[in-house]
Amino acid sequence: MNLGVEAWVPLKENSASGGPTRESSTTTMLGYAKTSDGWGLALTDVRTERGYFEGDESCPWENRYSEGEPKLLLKLSRELRILAAGRIGDLLISLLAAGNEAVKALQEAKKIAEQI
Repeated sequence: MNLGVEAWVPLKENSASGGPTRESSTTTMLGYAKTSDGWGLALTDVRTERGYFEGDESCPWENRYSEGEPKLLLKLSRELRILAAGRIGDLLISLLAAGNEAVKALQEAKKIAEQI
């Protein structure tokens, strides 16, 4: 159907730092996504920052930042490819769910368009 659907699953946590009210971690994510070399299995790093607004534990926050463009898995190290092989099943489940959501949204849009 050529939906252009992306899905991502965590592969490994690279680093973590912080204190009791604020922390930061970097995670390598395995996904199926569009890269500069086209669509395929890819890796990207995501930095996640968590904390509490003005130290108030009843007001948590979390922000995620991409740490660069996704890179095709086939162009990365053998070590990363082997590590990723163990998570392909989880990625396929995530990709199936994302595809089902996209199809459902398209079906709903088609119904609305037919009513107009």
